[in-house]
Amino acid sequence: MQNAMEIPIARRLKNAARYREVIGVLARYGFASFVAKSGFGPLRKANVDWLYSRDGTVDLSEAPFEVRLRKAFEELGPTFIKIGQILSTRRDLIPDSLADEFAKLQADCPKIPFDRVRAALDEQLRGRTDELFQWIDPEPLAAASMAQVHSAVWKDGTEVVVKLLRPDAPDQIEADMDAIAFVARLTEERLAKSGFSPTEIVGEFREELRRETNLTIEARSTDRMRRSFADDPGISFPHVYWEATTPGLLTIERVKGKLLARTPYESIPLETRRKIIGNGARAVFRQTLELGFFHADPHPGNIFVHDDGRITFIDCGMVGRIGADARQRIA
Repeated sequence: MQNAMEIPIARRLKNAARYREVIGVLARYGFASFVAKSGFGPLRKANVDWLYSRDGTVDLSEAPFEVRLRKAFEELGPTFIKIGQILSTRRDLIPDSLADEFAKLQADCPKIPFDRVRAALDEQLRGRTDELFQWIDPEPLAAASMAQVHSAVWKDGTEVVVKLLRPDAPDQIEADMDAIAFVARLTEERLAKSGFSPTEIVGEFREELRRETNLTIEARSTDRMRRSFADDPGISFPHVYWEATTPGLLTIERVKGKLLARTPYESIPLETRRKIIGNGARAVFRQTLELGFFHADPHPGNIFVHDDGRITFIDCGMVGRIGADARQRIA
């Protein structure tokens, strides 16, 4: 873990600008008391327009705390969106009302304009975009915390999707993690008797985010999962198109089905729900007890369900490993 003196001067100056931005956003969404208690008060921008959206047109003064925090996380970008996504699955740590609001981050993040998408595709594919794809939909299928997904048609006419890393994500994540690491160091001594280390948790989170910003790692994980479940008709992972996959770009087959995050549970027939639960449980047990390699981010925004109860996992950017001894103890 780098301390403040080990971080290059240019990066520290850039981080200071990011600190001001974070504090300005939090203050604007009504978290002035947090800013005052954080120790970052001197960095707060002057003349903040309190409780107004970024464009100043939406008055948030009547919005619930949960809505304001979710909107602040959205505006703060990939790192904070990812934190919100993880917290949305931890109802043991946060109230249900906040978990429900953070769940909206799973499939509803700010979109990247298509002109930037096209420029980034050309850069990743070294000008071969038109050679490899017949068509790319300008309207995104999904805008996630780290990347944006567009439907496309492969050169042979097959329907695929392209997942493009947000162009500014790696640099912004590093700046955000430096800020979060600083806060963790401030709280380390205070929480020393709580049984966990904030700096160690932040270090692990930083490393996982670095892995997520290299889409070839996700591609290899997806391929491995697909092969491992090739004999199971109820569980699947998409095929990877390696010719159009780079550290900043992943191309996979298009999954036909309903994204679980956008599907009201009551709209699914009871018998189909039972099959979905059975397939999901089998997937978890096989990954953790047999393979020792598991999807570590299986929130509803990363699972497609099908009318016959089959499930398809996407976004294998976060995976975990369990050694043989640990698997035996779990069993």
